[in-house]
Amino acid sequence: MSGWLGVRAAPGQQRAVGRGGACWQGALRFGACLCLGLALGVALPAAADTAHLRGFGPRALALAGSTEAESVGADVVYENPAQLAGLPTLQAGLGAMVTLPAYRVEQLRGAEAFPALRPQSRVLGQLAVASPLQGVLGGRLGVGGFLHLPVDGATRVLSHEPRRPQLPLVEALDDRLLLGLGVGARLLPGLEVGVTAQLLASLQGQTTVDLSALRGEIDEQVLEVDLWSRVTFAVGVRYALRHDLRLALVVRQASEVPYHLPLRADVAELGQVHYRVSGVGMGAPWTAALAGRWAPRERLMLLASVRYERWSAMPPLGPSVVVTADDAALAGDPSAAKALAQMASVPVAMGAKDIVQVRAGGEWQALRWLTLRAGAGIRPTPLPRATGTAKYLDGPSVTAALGAGLVLWRLPAGAPGLLLDVGASVAHLPRRTALSRASDDPVGGTSVEGQGWTLAAGLRHAL
Repeated sequence: MSGWLGVRAAPGQQRAVGRGGACWQGALRFGACLCLGLALGVALPAAADTAHLRGFGPRALALAGSTEAESVGADVVYENPAQLAGLPTLQAGLGAMVTLPAYRVEQLRGAEAFPALRPQSRVLGQLAVASPLQGVLGGRLGVGGFLHLPVDGATRVLSHEPRRPQLPLVEALDDRLLLGLGVGARLLPGLEVGVTAQLLASLQGQTTVDLSALRGEIDEQVLEVDLWSRVTFAVGVRYALRHDLRLALVVRQASEVPYHLPLRADVAELGQVHYRVSGVGMGAPWTAALAGRWAPRERLMLLASVRYERWSAMPPLGPSVVVTADDAALAGDPSAAKALAQMASVPVAMGAKDIVQVRAGGEWQALRWLTLRAGAGIRPTPLPRATGTAKYLDGPSVTAALGAGLVLWRLPAGAPGLLLDVGASVAHLPRRTALSRASDDPVGGTSVEGQGWTLAAGLRHAL
């Protein structure tokens, strides 16, 4: 994993206390800039994933993500691991997804000093494999794994000036490498349970630099970075009330990626400059989804899902940055060292609230080789109107989706062996305007509207 972090502190968002001559102030600035430059080049884990927003694979995309109660193929390992127990044969899936954001942001003033940020398109690859176990456990236990990764660039976490208008739920919650392993079991006739472990990464490190501000030389530098594994879980349950009616419950842990990077510069003529950057890259919030599947006819399936998302636990998007400096070298006695400067960023609270999403979809087998799909969803926004200094923009959105599945090849027994799935969705965000409460706000009022398009295609193979 690789990436970068950009940190910019706004005037009035830092507090500083300092004293000393111009020479020592220059050394302090030199040391702080060096620490900042080192931090900018250190890899950081990224934040969220399109799979949480749109579903895993083109079929889930075409059904607006309402597939917790009925997925197909190896996608079940992500959507609801309880379905692993019901797989008939070995399943494999490979696909790609493209996000095409088309949002328009307007601001009352400050377009030159604080230009609006617009989300960029991404290309994502997805792979999943799942299989039932054979032997004594045949028909009762299944296992699988999935991989979700950006293929068009580095995984990264971004932190922008809060006063720049931006859409954090689209841009700041970026895609990252996801790796998951799941197992599902049939405990009783009609009752299935499963769990998926998703591997994330947290970054811990430390940098020490010895330098001379007067000579303009760096004597020694040591960089230590540790990439730690962190596991989050998704638990799923599915129960068949009748042969045509099934209910499911899927609970997912919040996928938070903490990072902590302390850096220290020993300035020979002055003392020590400490720079610490830490925070949490919040991917997806804690969620609980209650879903249903109803098949009123042999070739028709209806799906619905109600999902609660705990966005109120969303941490500040910007990292916590603390810079301190002392005169230990100048004083000659570390115990007599005095603080020359202290600077700390002031985190901007997101003020997010919990929301409930509603999604529904339908699937109809029009021909022996063709299945048509459609879906829709409503998502309230967890973010308040941007009436303060921070310009984090969002709004309620409505999603519409379409897709199809084509059988390219059948097994000797007649069951589908190779299938092509395609899907497309658009999330429409109606115009949302926010006027600033402060008359001296350099940006003033903002408005946002537009669409987020997503396209996906993939192959499914059953052995």
